[in-house]
Amino acid sequence: MRRFYDRLFLPFLTRKYLSLNIFLVVLSNMIAAKLSLLIDCPSGRKHNSQQVYDHSYNIAAAFVSLGLQKGDVVLFISPNSDYYAIALLGVMAAGGVFSACREIFNAVEDTTAKYLVCTKENLEDIKKIADSLPQIRCDIDLPKRVNCETDMAALLLSSGSTGRPKPIIRSHKNVINLTHQYQHPEIWGLTDKSVHSCQNTFCHSTLLRNHITPHTICPHALIADHTIKTIDNNDMIFSCNGNDRYINGVHMNGQMLGAANGVINVVDEVLIPDSVKSLYELVDKRQQLSSFKRTLDQCPEEVLVLEESNRSYSLFAPNNYAFEKLKSYQLGNILDNCRLFVESHLIPYRLTTKSITNNKTIYTLAKNRFINCTITAKGISVNSALIKEYDIEGANGVLHIIDEVLIIP
Repeated sequence: MRRFYDRLFLPFLTRKYLSLNIFLVVLSNMIAAKLSLLIDCPSGRKHNSQQVYDHSYNIAAAFVSLGLQKGDVVLFISPNSDYYAIALLGVMAAGGVFSACREIFNAVEDTTAKYLVCTKENLEDIKKIADSLPQIRCDIDLPKRVNCETDMAALLLSSGSTGRPKPIIRSHKNVINLTHQYQHPEIWGLTDKSVHSCQNTFCHSTLLRNHITPHTICPHALIADHTIKTIDNNDMIFSCNGNDRYINGVHMNGQMLGAANGVINVVDEVLIPDSVKSLYELVDKRQQLSSFKRTLDQCPEEVLVLEESNRSYSLFAPNNYAFEKLKSYQLGNILDNCRLFVESHLIPYRLTTKSITNNKTIYTLAKNRFINCTITAKGISVNSALIKEYDIEGANGVLHIIDEVLIIP
């Protein structure tokens, strides 16, 4: 059993920033909003959001230096103070699970805690069950992100009114939702959108790697669509529209900077990985789906479906070529019945091409509408449409791009 000494103001460490659970979702939101006051306790100590952010990261690194592994329980035997709040954020940032108790011996047994956080006042009680009390001062890289949906953040004990206290598991998502529900908006400032996006957070190194290719490319030489892989094996799709060129739907402003080991091409926006985008965002950032997007935007309720974060879908989106083949009256029928049109291209679950077999029938979100799948030498077809690009994984589903519309209402 190891004790964490309660002087929390450790030297600032050189650390790699990462994307994390409630810790990053809450504090980053506060820092961005420039909210100055986070904790104002009876002791008179005050901490702004940036200070809490820095101290919590140091505590996270300190726990990692002691060997804390993802999912390890850290038991707090401490008054409810500002230090307590900062320390438990540090535990969650390190991938640990915090727990608190009043009866120490039962709690240690029930939570199987590997670490204790205590104050000087209760140190003597802790010594009875703790063998070593190492100091924490170590520079170390922080661990990789945790899974917000499934990983534990807290292990709380019930009151014990009906018997021995029982452990209650809370995931990072549970804690974020509770924080959102009971927050003081003027202090936390959490919005619905920032809470729902927590499951899609990703580390800064992942974001950086999504901007790097293993070889140089000159965009001025591009005369047609071209796809290459980033060093993280994500697709980087170059497309042309007259004199303008795009990467994954983001405009390239034409600036090129030469370097000793490559070329820097300047773009107008950050290239966000597809894996954290909603289905609507995947459509929005693809020039070849601009006609489908215009139809989609005529149906706001379907836009909300494609932005929904708590369900998954599969979308067969017709490309611009598919719309060019339609007659004007057919386009008019589609716009007049845009909801039926969109839902007839939408499957109410994730479906990748690995799950498609020949002559398979798939029911769509539209009532009594289904898709027939066939596999030939040309590839996979749904009804009469050939899948041109497939298995584009987003945060809330899978996008497949096809060369014909599936139905005309």
